[in-house]
Amino acid sequence: MSWGPTQENNISMSLNFYPEARLFAKGLMEVVKALRWNSFVILYETEEGLIRMQEILKLQEFHRGKRNSILVKQLGPGPDYRMLLKEIRNASEYIILDCETENIIPILLQAKDLRMLELHNNYFLTSLDAHTLDYSILKTTANITTIRLFDPNRQEFQNVLNRWLLSDNENEDEIMKVLPPHTVLTETVLLYDAFTHIMECIKSLAATSSVETNPISCEEKSKSKNGFALYNFCRVKKPEKTLTGAVKFDEFGNRIHFKIDIVDADMPTTALGSWHSHNESMVLYRGENETFDASVANLQKIKVIVSSR
Repeated sequence: MSWGPTQENNISMSLNFYPEARLFAKGLMEVVKALRWNSFVILYETEEGLIRMQEILKLQEFHRGKRNSILVKQLGPGPDYRMLLKEIRNASEYIILDCETENIIPILLQAKDLRMLELHNNYFLTSLDAHTLDYSILKTTANITTIRLFDPNRQEFQNVLNRWLLSDNENEDEIMKVLPPHTVLTETVLLYDAFTHIMECIKSLAATSSVETNPISCEEKSKSKNGFALYNFCRVKKPEKTLTGAVKFDEFGNRIHFKIDIVDADMPTTALGSWHSHNESMVLYRGENETFDASVANLQKIKVIVSSR
């Protein structure tokens, strides 16, 4: 259950609830197009991250009139990235940052030291766990955009969270203090979706046909009598109780139906828009008035000092 190259072989019997790699890369590209960035810098941490950027790099074709409209740099070993940040400081005010979630805040703090977190600076964070971070410590007027596969503010998600943690001597308020919804990792939610789907499939299969079980050892080559039938059933059956939205698998078990929410780090309760993989469409939710209100809110963070001679 992780990002990786698309599997296309006939012997695989796995279902990956993580978005199919090429579609996810296309979704990232559509987010950048929705942001209307004509030139930007890509900072990536790993080779895997560079592969995620493959569709975004194709945007260079739409701006042939401007050379070097996309600058690509690898972050390097760190933890001090100031030399690299100085190098790209004057290249663009628009930066795509693809790195491990735990490195996001340290990198942005270093950017702040170099005055790269001002009102005119814009960042797009590609980590699906960027929503778990506290950006208030940055005290910045920069525009920071994140993405997510699920909405931690949905009542359905919070109900599931309550069921995870609720016991006889705990109430809902205490649960939210122990595990706030916005701190739940994407992998945890995907595991929940996978487990729920498998359990529903087993129940449905058992209700319509005889399901035989046989002891299986991880150290031996013995196979389950119903393994192939269960796999096919899980692959074809549409999951109904997922927290990450619509799910559909291709013939190789890759997830080809999913939704990417675009979120402003300063206003995480409401998505700016969503990209839908099933028809590769972008839906934007914020109108002109809301965009103006957000701009005003950002301006209100600026401390103005008035002095007289």
